[in-house]
Amino acid sequence: MVKYDAEKRRADIQPSIKRKLPDGEFVDFPVIPDVPVKFPGSKQYTLCFPLEKDDEVLCLCMERGTDTWRDSGGSGVEENDPRRFSLMDCVAVPGLQPVEFIAAEGDGFCVVHKAKPDGDLISAITMDDDKIKVIHQKAVFGIKGNKFSFKNDQKDFFTVMSKTLDDMKTAAQNMKTHADNVKAHKTVGSPANHNVSPDDITKFQADSQNFITDAQNFGTDKSDLGKVMEAGE
Repeated sequence: MVKYDAEKRRADIQPSIKRKLPDGEFVDFPVIPDVPVKFPGSKQYTLCFPLEKDDEVLCLCMERGTDTWRDSGGSGVEENDPRRFSLMDCVAVPGLQPVEFIAAEGDGFCVVHKAKPDGDLISAITMDDDKIKVIHQKAVFGIKGNKFSFKNDQKDFFTVMSKTLDDMKTAAQNMKTHADNVKAHKTVGSPANHNVSPDDITKFQADSQNFITDAQNFGTDKSDLGKVMEAGE
């Protein structure tokens, strides 16, 4: 792929395989402009993802000309051009790459895209044969059976949420303890000089420290959730 227009879902495509002439010489195909990119979808729903320069796609050439259809769509299109299977009428389908399959640690396997001439891999993606995965950069959304998971750069959403709920429970318990301490506190000394008892002062100081810890915990929880969900502060 030479260029991609995400708004129009059109791409300029450079075919990877050269054309062989009758004399045995190989020549490059020309760049095919304004190629429609096919994503799974219907009138109301579409599954799409980002594409960029050098992504590989499968090009399928239509049997009939598509000029009129591209302009208007619909059914019963009358196309006067007699051309057949022309490069001008191809559609690009993302997702086709040359791959090698190698074993990977843990569950699943690794799809390794062919190496570039300099030896660097184009990319490597870990896949599972019993799980649906949606991967974009460091974010991974997975579905297996009736459960789903979401990670971002090794931060697991449900682990973070579990910690958040535990911290909320602890904070609620600390609030109850403080309320009980306030309710039960007593004064000491003569009526003219009432002071909070030393025991209650100790309890209130512990309550204060607990509240500080709660605030720190919630700050960490918010940070972790932001890392997982890429949420704004």
